[in-house]
Amino acid sequence: MLAIGGWLGINYSDAQTDRIAAIVFGVGGGLVGDEIGLLITLGDYYSEVTYTFVIALLAFAFLGTLFRRHGQTIIKEIFGSMRKNVDLYVGLFLAFLSTAFLVQSDNVLVIAISGATLLVAIALVLWHLFRYLIRR
Repeated sequence: MLAIGGWLGINYSDAQTDRIAAIVFGVGGGLVGDEIGLLITLGDYYSEVTYTFVIALLAFAFLGTLFRRHGQTIIKEIFGSMRKNVDLYVGLFLAFLSTAFLVQSDNVLVIAISGATLLVAIALVLWHLFRYLIRR
């Protein structure tokens, strides 16, 4: 379906065929995406690697979408007037991401890395809280 949709999109230039080609290509891409767990783990749908990969992929997709829509605002806020809150933002992001990995994994290495990352995140948030309380 990917090959057919791509071939139709390249060889024909009218709007109707382009729409059909996009649908066929999208369905083919969806079918490949549906089987990504099977492809990564070589046949084991219920492998931890599949869940870890999906969580990491979703995190990067959400970050990419967030930066695509609000990138200038985020950069302005981080490097502009709100520069003093970077530790809080990074800490909260790391805390949520590492907690997601901790909850879903049984792998000792993933748990160790996620646990260490969660400790760093907690330290960053506490450092921000400490700085905030000192300023008041």
